[in-house]
Amino acid sequence: GGSGGGGGGGGDDDGGAGHFQFLSIVSVMESSPNESPPPLSQYFDTGFAERRDRKARPSEGGVLLIETANNPCFGINKEGKVTEWNLKAAEVLGYSRDEVTGRDFAEEFVSLDHRVQVKEMLDDALRGRDTATFECPLVTKHGVRVDVLLNATSCREANGDITGVMGVGQDVTKLKLAEQKTVMRPLMDTASNPILCIDNEGRINEWNLKAIEIVGYSRDEVMGHDFVDDFISPEWRVQVRGALDEALQGRAPKNFEFMLFTKGRERIDVLLNLSLRRDETGDITGLAAYLQVITERKKAEGELNRVAQDLRLLIDTANAPIFGIDNEGRVSEWNPKAAEIVGYSSDEAIGRNLVEAFICPDHRVQVKEVLDDALLGQKTLSFEFPLRTKQGRRAEVLINATPRRDADGNITGMVGVGQDVTENKKTMEIEVSLIKARAANDAKSEFLATMSHEMRTPLNGVIGVNDLLLDTPLNDEQREYANLIKTSADSLLNLVNDVLDLARVESGKLELEYFDFDVRNTVEDAIDSIIMKAASKGIEAICALDTNMPVRVRGDADRLKQVILNVLSNAVKFTCHGEVEVRAEVQSETATHHVLRVSVRDTGIGISQDAQSKLFSRFSQVDSSTTRKYGGTGLGLAISAQLVGLMSGTIGVTSTFGHG
Repeated sequence: GGSGGGGGGGGDDDGGAGHFQFLSIVSVMESSPNESPPPLSQYFDTGFAERRDRKARPSEGGVLLIETANNPCFGINKEGKVTEWNLKAAEVLGYSRDEVTGRDFAEEFVSLDHRVQVKEMLDDALRGRDTATFECPLVTKHGVRVDVLLNATSCREANGDITGVMGVGQDVTKLKLAEQKTVMRPLMDTASNPILCIDNEGRINEWNLKAIEIVGYSRDEVMGHDFVDDFISPEWRVQVRGALDEALQGRAPKNFEFMLFTKGRERIDVLLNLSLRRDETGDITGLAAYLQVITERKKAEGELNRVAQDLRLLIDTANAPIFGIDNEGRVSEWNPKAAEIVGYSSDEAIGRNLVEAFICPDHRVQVKEVLDDALLGQKTLSFEFPLRTKQGRRAEVLINATPRRDADGNITGMVGVGQDVTENKKTMEIEVSLIKARAANDAKSEFLATMSHEMRTPLNGVIGVNDLLLDTPLNDEQREYANLIKTSADSLLNLVNDVLDLARVESGKLELEYFDFDVRNTVEDAIDSIIMKAASKGIEAICALDTNMPVRVRGDADRLKQVILNVLSNAVKFTCHGEVEVRAEVQSETATHHVLRVSVRDTGIGISQDAQSKLFSRFSQVDSSTTRKYGGTGLGLAISAQLVGLMSGTIGVTSTFGHG
């Protein structure tokens, strides 16, 4: 670099006190694009040292030179208050001369982390001591840090008394960053994790390629921005800023987790490792932050916690006793089912020796040997052992013992999953009985199906011959006999058909047939079948169909009609006056299925509350008088219930005795 001289205006008059006669104007040596900049200490000449002891003489030319210099110049009195502030200082820091005159230079314009050092250097200058060029980072009107190299020179009266200090600065913010980046950038940009640096005010001054890739913001978008305020989610700001402040105060750097939002508003979990950054004098200049994206790890931890919670829930809700012991045989796990069987709560059991406290005395040696084998990891065993309950009873339990291991594979205990064998045996006996009962019922159903089928063939022959007989000339008495045969044969055929349907349902041989059909036609066909019978009794038959009823559905129209007709026939049978109504409506629907609700209402004799429970049982009617008065086998509704079940539906009744 070089220096320019500031000359006095000629003459030796002692003008206004405190003005310079000599001023050093600093120029910067620029490096070529392919060269690293020289150290910042080379940027200032040392011309001041040679001129400080000369008598100051007032010079208008000197004042003009200060005002128009291409470097920020500051004048400070003995109290540290600003007295001079040139145009370049106003440009760099954003404050006009009027805004700064009389304000404390160090306290109000110097960065907090350098105030003590700057005050010491200014005090040296006020004492007339030589001061080397030193760092004096200033803060602009907008809160932005400007790195300045400052040369402070005593300002003297004509008699040599010091009245203040004149400082000439050089804005080296860009040069300093360039020098840092020359060293740091290659290392940072090859790092596999995001790295950023912040100054003592929390503003970002470095941002590596991995940070750009992960977070999405370019360097230009982040440089100079407050890391916490501009990039941290609001709910994390207090915690993160507290950690940064602690680190900046020289306490141990923090490693902690927090949530960061990328430029695309994607949530990522990061682990932050902070390291202090210091200058050559050891002063803290900021922090280096190393980010590790742990989103996948957090997801894995969350999944692990979820699995642990599910396992805890499974253990607590299991319908089997589950217990755990440590390597000393002490209970470490005791689920509610174990507490239910043995009678001891978890608090009462945990910590006690399993064998000594809960195993019947005559089996303790055997059980201990088996548990010891499991704790040695030799094998997983299933064995019976008797537990002694809190009430002194004996509970036979089947246990499966499995070693528990830590992350290194070391056995830390054993888990036992048990089953109350007594109840299990009872269950097995019941299951055997049920199997036998089902087999007997299947045999009966098979027999009924076979017999009913064999009976229908000759019965249809009788009905057919009788129909032919009715077509021949008969006298009144003969026709009466033939009609009686027809009525009886039809009733017998209906009974045989009912028995055959019931047998098929119970044996699992009745299958629904699926065809497209119109539900409205099916319901109307059913009511048409009973309309003449209803009219003969003076009963009005009503059919009400939902206007939202689908035109085409897929299902077994014949079986649906059979159920509706059976219920309608019963309604007509047990109604002497009034009306019978069938109503069909769509209860719910999805893109592929409709749930159809069909209800039959009558004004008949009704059913008592007690009798409703057996309405859909086989061979059952409300009471014996019903059979005598109205007839019937009691199979129709039982078969209807079975058919509705095959169609994934339900059937029920609501009735008040005497009101239908």
